[in-house]
Amino acid sequence: MQLRAIRKEIMVDAPVSEIWKAWTTTEGVLAFFAPKANIQLSIVGPYELLFDLDAPEGSQGGEGLKILSFLPEEMLSFEWNAPPQFPIVRRQRTWVVV
Repeated sequence: MQLRAIRKEIMVDAPVSEIWKAWTTTEGVLAFFAPKANIQLSIVGPYELLFDLDAPEGSQGGEGLKILSFLPEEMLSFEWNAPPQFPIVRRQRTWVVV
């Protein structure tokens, strides 16, 4: 299997501690990304971002996704999946590194 990557780099005018909180806490993600989330910062802890709260369970967003690794205030990696309208690709997990 060929590995593919998408790389996007941006600069954010905020303290690292605020950015870390935004990506690694439920409250942080709710403030900028998803209307519902379940994040527990631990290896294999949940990293669930839900976008379509009216959809049936399993189709609301990133259900069942996990944190893969982290270095406090340096790096976070977590599983990711495709939107529900792409069921075959959705079953194939990928990962994100922030």
